[in-house]
Amino acid sequence: MKRIAYIILNYKTYQDTDRVTKEILSYDKVDDIIIIVDNCSPNESSKELHRLYDRDTRVSVVDTDENGGYAKGNNFGLRYAKKFNPEYVCIINNDVHFSGETIDYLVRIYRMLPDVGIISPIQVMPNNEVAQFPILKFPDFEYDIRSYLFLFGNPQHKYQRTDKKYDVQEVGIIPGAFLFADYKLIEEIDFFDESTFLFCEERFLAKKIKDAGLKNYIILNKSYVHEHSKTINSEASVRKQMKMILSGRLLYTKKYRKLSLIKSAIIYLAYYYRVVGQFIIERLKTGKALFLTQLCYISGLYVK
Repeated sequence: MKRIAYIILNYKTYQDTDRVTKEILSYDKVDDIIIIVDNCSPNESSKELHRLYDRDTRVSVVDTDENGGYAKGNNFGLRYAKKFNPEYVCIINNDVHFSGETIDYLVRIYRMLPDVGIISPIQVMPNNEVAQFPILKFPDFEYDIRSYLFLFGNPQHKYQRTDKKYDVQEVGIIPGAFLFADYKLIEEIDFFDESTFLFCEERFLAKKIKDAGLKNYIILNKSYVHEHSKTINSEASVRKQMKMILSGRLLYTKKYRKLSLIKSAIIYLAYYYRVVGQFIIERLKTGKALFLTQLCYISGLYVK
């Protein structure tokens, strides 16, 4: 039996995967296992990762037959992990940094928390500033609309202790760059929902945790650094990422919310409002329309 199975999904950026793998190995935890899933990279990633780690019994490199996205790729690794009978699973992006002491703390606190589902440390940026997220409550219709409307702004998540005994905050959604949980629990809820390719996986996972009667927590006295989706940003434009987010949200709405046609149409309209706003912002950044820039600052539309 292994204590922790780390699942690292790789797509093209094997150098980052190698870096985070070496960091974990440096913690010298012989009862842990690292599972690297190469998600059908079109470059030399698979070859290089096998060359680096095939002789290391602490690491398993496995390959998917297709790039099925975040959820499907991680599920491939999670199902493969079953052969090692891990107690916990830690699903991480390959562009994160964290300490062995943080992992030890997560192991200790996990069983102490009431009705625990998934936990994660606070996410910070490479400059050590705390990463900003929209409110991490369980998403509803209003949440989706507000997140698209620049003019009204997005309510930001505020970190604050919600448990009298432990330094943690109960949340609805855990950001997907770092997820820590009991392996059997993740198996019992049937892993990730594979309906999405990229984005919105967290809300589908949050729904499964909620339906199981469990809670997600942010651990407030521990943190990890996230370099924020270098692979995604190199593969997809902001507009394309927005379109994938809309697709995921509409799929979630269809599957779980059963909204009226009117409300579904409102989500579409809010999305296209955001697309037009993004188009204007891109043009404003060229410096060709100073008066419009000033107008947008006044209206709250402009976002750096």
